[in-house]
This record gives sequence, structure tokens and C-alpha cells, in this order.
Amino acid sequence: MSNAPGHVSWLGFRIDEGIKDLIKCAAHLSQNSLNDFCVTVLADTARRMIAEHKTLTLSDRDREAFFDALMSPPKPSERLTHAFDDHRRRGAGGARMPFRTETVRNGVYVEAVVAAIPKTVRTA
Repeated sequence: MSNAPGHVSWLGFRIDEGIKDLIKCAAHLSQNSLNDFCVTVLADTARRMIAEHKTLTLSDRDREAFFDALMSPPKPSERLTHAFDDHRRRGAGGARMPFRTETVRNGVYVEAVVAAIPKTVRTA
């Protein structure tokens, strides 16, 4: 599968003549060519299906536990604290790390994404 701009791929399949007539009618009503209509509908359906697959639905109990953890997060364990300290030490040597520990708020380490932006451009 290629994601290169302008790359065109072909998709072919067989369908019942009645279904083809139904699709042709819908394409005509939407004022699209048969090809444009099919590509649009297939892409929209694929995006929706992928989004539904990636969506997590929580029970009331799980949702409450999740938001309680967000609002009152537990203190980091000693092991996690050491991991962040080690991460901070390794990132301080001038190497550009994709993530850098920025601050500690309410006893919880907060990370901010630091892209490969020169330090002279960053504002803090």
C-alpha cells in the first residue's frame, strides 16, 4: 500500500445487477459519477468503522474510576520516579528526545511533547 501523493490504485469487485442499479440511482441523486460516489461512500464507511473500533465505551463504574484517577491521580511510585529521573538525565545531554519531563504538579509528573524544535524557538 502506497501513501504517496497522486498514487492511484484500482479496486474491483463483482456485485449483483440489482445492487449496481441501486448504487447508480444513489450516485445520480447525489449528482456524482458512479466512481466518485462509490469511493466517497466506501471511504466514509471505512473511516467510521475504524473510528468505532478505536472508541472505548466505558461502563458508568469504569468512567467514574477513570475520571477519579484524572482528578486525583495517585502519587508516582519510587520506580516511576527513578525512571523519570533517568529519562531527564539522558535527555539533558543535548540529544533531542521526543518527550521531556517538564514539571511536577501536585506530586504527579507531567510530560509535554517536545518536537525536534531548536531550543531558540521554544518558549517556556
